[in-house]
This record gives sequence, structure tokens and C-alpha cells, in this order.
Amino acid sequence: MYKIVFMDIDNTLYSHKTNRIPPSALEAVELMQKHGIKVFGCTGRHRIELTGMGLDAFQPDGWVLLNGAMSSDKDGILCADAMHREDLDVLKAEVRRKPFPLLVMTKDQVYLVAKHWFVYKILIRMNKRFIWKKSMDDIANEEILMFVPVLFHKKLARILSGMPHTVCVRWTPYVADCYDKNAGKGVGIARVLEKYGIRKEEAAAFGDADNDLSMFEAVGQAVCMGNGNANAKAAADYITSDIDEDGILNGVRHLFPELFAK
Repeated sequence: MYKIVFMDIDNTLYSHKTNRIPPSALEAVELMQKHGIKVFGCTGRHRIELTGMGLDAFQPDGWVLLNGAMSSDKDGILCADAMHREDLDVLKAEVRRKPFPLLVMTKDQVYLVAKHWFVYKILIRMNKRFIWKKSMDDIANEEILMFVPVLFHKKLARILSGMPHTVCVRWTPYVADCYDKNAGKGVGIARVLEKYGIRKEEAAAFGDADNDLSMFEAVGQAVCMGNGNANAKAAADYITSDIDEDGILNGVRHLFPELFAK
């Protein structure tokens, strides 16, 4: 039996069609925890973004946040990996040269640099919570764990060409998660497994998108949602139903048939 399950949040556990966690998904999580199986949230979001999303009923044993750059459990923070200073100097120079909207994540806060009214409205709609700063210089002394530029592919690719320690996972044509190449959901998961003495083969994960691929590689059984993208489905060991068609519950039934035996 698997001892731990990692769950992506957006479009995996949390439905953006209904703006809630499907009741059957909460039922599945509670069933696993009742039988001693640990459940961790595993997301690209910052912890302060998770408030106000209707996630109160979801009580995981811990979190892998910011695409693995930060992990925590009920004992506290397991890791918080800052991005490479030289890469951040390149980013700061680009923002000074020609400002563009940019979310910057530290261990404790999310900042929006170079506010733009349209981007501001989109981020609010996505439940992105942040403090506005006029420039990167206003957070010069902060350790940055991840940044999210609102910038089209060609312009971002040019900037990243001068940032060799940074990886990028795009989730819309104009928004991407950028973090240290030594981070990633898979790295965050590996640290959790190490703490609890759980082998990779004893772990499973649910996801739906490209930033879940390293998570899939870090566990023994990868479950993709029926609404997941082609890359995630190709990398998965099992494809469950759509998030709004009891996808989590059906996936848990596949992983743990013994929990449902009468």
C-alpha cells in the first residue's frame, strides 16, 4: 500500500469551474488519512494564496509549495531554496530597462512589481494575493524563491538565456513559473520522503499539467486527471476521470481498492 499521496491543487483538487474542491475529493482525502496515509498538497502557489480559495476543508499533513522551492509539514519548514543571485541580477536589470508585470515570491510574501491594470485584474481573479512594489529595488534584501513574469514567450526566452540557473514552466501563453533549476516539485517531494523514511515506490501523486511532470517522476504511481494536458497524460501511470466527475475519488479507488472493499 502507498504510504503518502501528493496532490496538485489547481484543476486537480480544486475545480475552477465550480470554484471549490469536489465533495467526493474531500471524502477520498479523509478516507486516506483515516487509514494512516499521509496527504500533501503540491502546488506552484505560495501558501498565502491558498487562503480564501475554499480550501479550509482540506487539511493536508503538509505542503510542497512554489513548485518545490519550499516544503513544510506540521513541524515547520523543511526547505526554502532561494534563487541564484546572479540570475536575479539579470532579472532586475531587465525590469529596470523595460518594466513588465512580475510576481515575486519570498518565503513569507508575494509582491507585484510594475503594476498594470489589466494584469492586476487577472491576478485578483486568480486569487493571487500580493503587495505592490514599484520596483525590484524595493525588495532588494529579500531572498526570492520564485518569480512569475507576465511576458510573452520570445521576450521571456531572451531574458532567461542570461539566467542559466533558472528553469521556466509556462502555464499560459503569457504567464510562467520561474524557479531555481535545483528546485521543482520532484525535489520538494524527495525531501518529504526523506524526512519520513518513505521510499519512492511507496508514494503516489495526482496532477494535470507540465509543472507536475517532475512530481510524477518522483513517485511510484502517477495519476493524471481526465482534464489534464497531453504531456501529463503521457507521463502518467493511470488516467482518472475529470476533476468534476469524481476524478480524485476514482483515482484513490484505483490506488487503494482495499479501502473500498465491503
